[in-house]
Amino acid sequence: ANRTVWGTDQLRHAAGVYAQSVADEFNNTNWFPNPDGHTLGAQWLTTGQAASGALTWRLGAALSRSDLTRDLTSVNPANGTPLKRFGHYDLDASNRNLSADAEWRWAPDWTLVGDLKWSHAERNARNLDSGAVLDQAWSYTTPKVGVVWNLSPQTRAFANLSRSQEAPTYWEIVNGSVAAANPAQTTTELTRLGMQKATTLELGASGVLGAGGAAGGSASASGAPR
Repeated sequence: ANRTVWGTDQLRHAAGVYAQSVADEFNNTNWFPNPDGHTLGAQWLTTGQAASGALTWRLGAALSRSDLTRDLTSVNPANGTPLKRFGHYDLDASNRNLSADAEWRWAPDWTLVGDLKWSHAERNARNLDSGAVLDQAWSYTTPKVGVVWNLSPQTRAFANLSRSQEAPTYWEIVNGSVAAANPAQTTTELTRLGMQKATTLELGASGVLGAGGAAGGSASASGAPR
């Protein structure tokens, strides 16, 4: 990985690239998936602030691509040795994100916070044994708005309303099962899933009490109706 930063407090840029290879061996009493994967990614972030310091902002972009293989293998529960492969999958995933957020101190003790993120996610899967194919893609936005009230230099209260969404992972899309009494009896399938979505309202406060900040604490409450 590499991350390069240049600029000033008024305008700063950061660019990064990374590569990752993973070879994992997860298992339970009946089967294990043996996933291998390779990921390439790039990120860009530009931050700036007004001369007065009352307004700060950020613009970002990120792109990643993963190619994975997953072999599902049944296991002999008596000694943990592999019995047979019952699923052979070729998987590829990509994520693209654009984001913009800003903080505006519109009064000495008040700050307005806003954030907007656009994302596009793809999860494509192929069973190389059966020929089954499941390609899925989602485009979505996740906005957020909030306000911060600085009651004192050491104490603040805040409120946020945000929308969140998350695409399913391959642990949920690629499924396999092995009969406990008969490890030779196996099934595997691709599952079409929707996005996980939530709208969250958060209220809270944090600060210190006593001379010299002898005691401190924070409290928050949130709710997600969906």
